[in-house]
Parts: sequence; C-alpha cells; structure tokens
Amino acid sequence: MPPLSLARLYALRACFVLFIVGIGLEFWPVLVREGAWLPVMDGAALAMLSALGLLSIIGLISPVAMIPVLLVDIVWKALWMVFVAVPRWQAGEMGEAHMSAFYACLVVLPVVLALPWRSLAAAYFTRPERWR
Repeated sequence: MPPLSLARLYALRACFVLFIVGIGLEFWPVLVREGAWLPVMDGAALAMLSALGLLSIIGLISPVAMIPVLLVDIVWKALWMVFVAVPRWQAGEMGEAHMSAFYACLVVLPVVLALPWRSLAAAYFTRPERWR
C-alpha cells in the first residue's frame, strides 16, 4: 500500500479513538459486570465487539496495519442493516431497540469516509498473494 498522507493517518486514528471510547463506554462495563450471565449469543456478540475496541488501541499506534478492524466493523454493520433493519423497516416492525441499533450503526459513516479505498483496492485485489 502506498504511504498515506498525515491527514489520512490522523483520520484513521480518530476512527480508532471513536471505537475505543464508544465501545469502552457502551460494551466493556456490561461484559465485565454481566458477561457470565448473558445468553450465549449475547455474550459472544458483546465479547466480539469488545475485542474490536481492544484491537483499536493498536490502531492508534499502527493505523494502516489495523485497517482490517475498521473493515470488519463496516461489514457487520452493513450486513445488519441489509438483513435485519431494512426487512423490519419494510414490514413496519422497527421497534425502539432496532431503531436505536440502526442509529448506532450510522456511527460507521466517518469510518467509510476515512478509509483509503483506492489504496485498499490496490493492496487487496490487484496483487493477490501466492497460494503455495
């Protein structure tokens, strides 16, 4: 991947700060206090999101190396919107919890804008690694 501008690096670091603060305030306290007593999939989702926050600390130091963490966040939120939020909205069944989750997913928009998409496309799709 070609070197990124200093402004782009700071934008990526800002995204990681957003993750660290948001996940640290929202999910870590619940995981620590209630994780052992949550239903299995709720606990697993909480642990996965907390792991993204923890890995984001490394993103402050090495933002380019940790771009896959940002991509995971974009992909899971896009999948949730397409396969959960949109069908519920179309059916007129967007309850308060789903609307809250929908608005929380919109936090990913600055991340979408901060990523160096051309560089990522060049790095991931134009030079595939060898299989053997």
